[in-house]
Amino acid sequence: MKIIIVANALGASLSLTLTLYLWRVLYPVTDWAVLALLPLMALIFTGSLLTSAAVYGACMRAAVRGSSPLAWLVTGRLRALLGAAVFTLISVPLLAWHALSSTYAEVLLLAFLCFVAPLLFVGTEYKLLDHLTPSFARATALSGAMLIAAVFFVPLFAWANWNFTPQPVAIRIASLEEALQLGFSQLPERRGWVAELLAPFYVLEYGKLWFVVQVDSPKWFSMWYSVDASLISLVAARASVILMSLVQVPIGRNDVANLDS
Repeated sequence: MKIIIVANALGASLSLTLTLYLWRVLYPVTDWAVLALLPLMALIFTGSLLTSAAVYGACMRAAVRGSSPLAWLVTGRLRALLGAAVFTLISVPLLAWHALSSTYAEVLLLAFLCFVAPLLFVGTEYKLLDHLTPSFARATALSGAMLIAAVFFVPLFAWANWNFTPQPVAIRIASLEEALQLGFSQLPERRGWVAELLAPFYVLEYGKLWFVVQVDSPKWFSMWYSVDASLISLVAARASVILMSLVQVPIGRNDVANLDS
């Protein structure tokens, strides 16, 4: 059982990181690179929807009488659908932008995070089954694993950004408008609808960077910038755990012997 869990975690990590790497390689060549992200979007949406729907459905069944004519309507599916759609539409573009702008050291760290977070998810879910029903244990473990991973990986991502991410020297003497233009310059020379969607990410990033490198800015602002950049680890951790939830069959207390074998 442990071997299967590790294999599933590795699969979740590779599914995420290889997709982002393929996107990173293809994007400078063609806008069709966005197609590489579609399977990832579908998986994240499906995993998030299934987990949320189980919890919201259980809440609605406890709150609404089965004989009520509204029982068919208040199932919690709409709320789960909206939540899954919002997370997918936020997380995938953020991860795609991070894949383009990160160094190889940060890419490797991201891959390691996406392997560790699913393992934390399985372990947390197993412990929570002592106290919660399976659907609530799974949903709580998903958030719990993300937060536990963040405790360790946010500092690591901040350190990697601080030490390995090169920053343009020109931004130190640039005006805010020139700094934003530097952000635009990171986009491919060919322009297209994908570049227009990514442009706000670069503008925001270089706007924040310009703010912290000003001569009169406190020195600790630079560390704040690195910590802010490291928050992508929260998104990556949750996305990888959601992928893990699709392949990891929900466990019960009668599976204890198998988990310990």
